[in-house]
Amino acid sequence: MDGVSNTQITLSNGDSINYKVVNVPNTDYSKVVLEDGTVAVLVSDNGGLWASSYAYSPSKQHQCIFDSRIVLYVLSDEFKKHFNNRKITDAATKIFDDMMNSIFPHMSHPNIHCFSDVVVNFIPENTMFRIMESDNGEWIEIFDPNNYMTS
Repeated sequence: MDGVSNTQITLSNGDSINYKVVNVPNTDYSKVVLEDGTVAVLVSDNGGLWASSYAYSPSKQHQCIFDSRIVLYVLSDEFKKHFNNRKITDAATKIFDDMMNSIFPHMSHPNIHCFSDVVVNFIPENTMFRIMESDNGEWIEIFDPNNYMTS
């Protein structure tokens, strides 16, 4: 299939799973889709505002939460090594700046402290959701029409 590559990744719990990198139509990025049909979504779970960083630019906000390059880095051992605590080293700063500048050239990018708190969530593909935020971080709210009222 055009625009799709398949491979395997080991999650932090030790499970190895198959995934594919799928190009997002009409964009210059791709997303990670697991073999069970769930899609990787990035949010900051500790007070940062990762997904909200590009709220003024919806296309960049979407890329910020789905981009396969960022997702795969966050799932990597290197991310755990450099970003596993709130102390940001010069090496971590360089890695972050290089990655963000390559993905978002000529734009300011999210705060490195938000990035150090980023986690990957998996939600079913084609699910309607939104990113919610508070001082405690961000989370995914899945749209459920059963929880809404009509007049």
